[in-house]
Amino acid sequence: MSKLFTYGVEVHLGVLGWVDITEDVRGAVTITRGHTSEGNQADPGRCSLRLDNRSGDYSPRNPAGQWYGYLGRNTPLRVTRAGPLVTEDFEDTSYAVSISGTWARDNSRSQSGSWSFRSANIGDDQTSDAVVTVPAGATSMSLWWWTDSEEDFDYLHVLLDGDEFFVASGQSVSWAQETFDVTGISTVTFRYVKDGSASDGADAVWIDSLTFGSTRFYGEVPAWPPSWSLDGADRYVDVEAAGILRRLGQGTAPAKSALRRTIEASGPLLYWPVEDGVASGQVASAIGGHPPLALDASTEFKAVEDFQDPFDTIRFGTSALADLSTGGVMSQTAPLPATIETATATGWTVCVAGGGFDPANISGDVDLLEWDTPGGTYVKWRLRYLSSTTRVQVLGYDSAGTQLLLLEKIGVNLDFGQRMVSAYPSGGGGVTIDLNETASDVPDETATYAATLGGISGGIRVNRSGATSTEPMPVGHIAVWATNAPPPQLISADDSYGQLVYSAWASWFNETATDRMARLCAEENVPLSLETVDADSVQRMGWQPVGTFGKLLDESVQADGGYLYESRDALGLTYRHRTSLYNQTPVSIAYTGQLSPPFEPVDDADSVRNDVTVSRTNGSSARVVKETGPLAAVVPPDGVGVYQTSVELNLADDTALADIAGWQVHLGTVDEPRYPALSVQLAAPGWQADPAGIAALLGVDTGDVLDVTGVPEWAAGEVRTLATGYTEVISEYLWLITFAGAPASPWDVAEADGDPRVAADGSTVGVAIGSTTSTSFEFTFTAENGAWVTGDTVSNPTDFPMLVRVGSEVVEVSGISRTTSPQLAAVSARGVNGVRRAWPVGTPVDVAEPAIVGL
Repeated sequence: MSKLFTYGVEVHLGVLGWVDITEDVRGAVTITRGHTSEGNQADPGRCSLRLDNRSGDYSPRNPAGQWYGYLGRNTPLRVTRAGPLVTEDFEDTSYAVSISGTWARDNSRSQSGSWSFRSANIGDDQTSDAVVTVPAGATSMSLWWWTDSEEDFDYLHVLLDGDEFFVASGQSVSWAQETFDVTGISTVTFRYVKDGSASDGADAVWIDSLTFGSTRFYGEVPAWPPSWSLDGADRYVDVEAAGILRRLGQGTAPAKSALRRTIEASGPLLYWPVEDGVASGQVASAIGGHPPLALDASTEFKAVEDFQDPFDTIRFGTSALADLSTGGVMSQTAPLPATIETATATGWTVCVAGGGFDPANISGDVDLLEWDTPGGTYVKWRLRYLSSTTRVQVLGYDSAGTQLLLLEKIGVNLDFGQRMVSAYPSGGGGVTIDLNETASDVPDETATYAATLGGISGGIRVNRSGATSTEPMPVGHIAVWATNAPPPQLISADDSYGQLVYSAWASWFNETATDRMARLCAEENVPLSLETVDADSVQRMGWQPVGTFGKLLDESVQADGGYLYESRDALGLTYRHRTSLYNQTPVSIAYTGQLSPPFEPVDDADSVRNDVTVSRTNGSSARVVKETGPLAAVVPPDGVGVYQTSVELNLADDTALADIAGWQVHLGTVDEPRYPALSVQLAAPGWQADPAGIAALLGVDTGDVLDVTGVPEWAAGEVRTLATGYTEVISEYLWLITFAGAPASPWDVAEADGDPRVAADGSTVGVAIGSTTSTSFEFTFTAENGAWVTGDTVSNPTDFPMLVRVGSEVVEVSGISRTTSPQLAAVSARGVNGVRRAWPVGTPVDVAEPAIVGL
């Protein structure tokens, strides 16, 4: 029996790169990805397989093993070359892929069948190309090649988007196979190039069995557990690789403030967050190996109060900080690594966050921060807030202790905020100094002096003189960078939509949910793939709270309403935005010949939510109740009773709460059976005869829509399913995929010039309709909703024909007459959706696709 499918299993072994271990795989490979149909949180992906370990190569502690020293915990693993997504064997001229160039089919030799693809006959210094367009969804390409050319002079080249990835020359004695990663590649060029003289052999090159496949899994192997038969004759390893969510979800991740997350991710050389506990006797460094700062025992840690004015409230992006109002002092007690001074010798930025420096409240000048640079003209620096006037100064001191006023700003920010000083060599040989205390991309004050710059060696002191205040004086987030300006993450600016987003110091208020996801993932070095979202569809968020990475990411996903899941072809995450789920063209599965058991509907109330309250964190709330319809929050038989739920979202304002609550009710009152599992066996003849269908199906991922076509009349309900994940079992002869999903119909929303129409709530059958073909039927309408449109396909072609749902049957109506209830509908087709039966008086009548406005 010939093999139907190919796949490859590879592990990444450090400097060895990706190593193919497919030949050691026993049996099938099982992969599970995405969400379960009953949940809204992605589970860690899993890939299970068994490896032949009689060689001992897959025992990490076996020094005789081939991969000893390379194999370990969390070794990357991927399942690739899964296919065929598209295969071209050149047996006929109907190519499965788009090919251009001068190569042609040839039957002088072949790897399989009778034909292959050969370079053109060319002369010296000439080139023959074949350019292949990579099929959509392909991530891998395999091919067999043969060369019969002058060795080391005339070459076969393989180029991916113009970049060379493979060369070969000489006279082959057998066909050889090569595999390429074509993720993100548009074209592959096969090129035969001759030099300026001489020839050898047939003076040509060939390719055959060109196959494009897809990567099905990318994860990490946390362990290599050895197993064996009692007699030791058989030894193997059962591997279960996992996606990135497994590692991200293990342990107890630290909850961090917005400022701490942002500063840590910006690459500081020194950083003391000063967010220690209330009983702390020191200030810990956030960078391993760096000394803490000493802290007066009398100093307390207190929450920083929100800033409020008549128009806005700012919540500062920090946990409780040291309140130095009682005269508290922080100071460095141990030397810093010498590398800090070297790294900052050509430019540095220091930052300290603080507030409460109103001259009316402080006992004397506050030297907020002091630091040493012994290698420059100024060996000591101080950032000072004056007690006599609202001024801030940057002071420098030479080796003799002489003080120089370098910068002064009149009118300071008295509230909590970032205070940053940068120094760097100027173009004329001097030193330029910038002061920034307003989180702006332009310094508040700048000046240049004829001086030399030294790197920061230490001498960190906060409130050196022990000034006191009658009001709180919180201080923290002391950081140093080897940069000429503050990190851009600390600067408030307009986003790509032209809206102001406060930076970390003000908890990233007004940031879009998708921008927050992207930033959080970047801060944690977690790759995230997401599409650009239209300005009208973004959801803006409120203050970023203190939280773990996972909690903050989930909060962003909940605010936007889409799907977050593991990427299929990389160790990272992918986000499917809410609006990308609307009005999709489904991938079809034929009921006969392509669908595999089990195929069982679930028609229960587990997912019903007809009374929804949505509240905003630190804000208001809105409640929406479904009052009519079969799943209304009323006593049966007029409804199903009350199914309440509440959702709290971290949004920037209250304006969208009612819309979101209505959308949640819409999603929770889908009156149709659910098909939580749809299975296909790609080895079935119906699939083997449909390679384009296989290619489309293998492209399906979380958020795509599947539609089972040709469902018998007696089957229950609509089968269009929004795929939320899948499990697949891949072998050389069988490939079973079972998709998890939820109804897709709620995601069909109104759009300009679209098919959905305004719902006709309350219309019912006026005279019983028989199961046989009817040419017309009467229906009533309510005074509140009014009469349906009148006319026909001739007089009103923009409204007719119209698809109408009578009970669960879709009927095509060619016209509607009468302006009073009951109206008369002319029927041009019954059972459009495969359902046709008798309907009694009172059966609900509505447009087949009631218009729902997307969120």
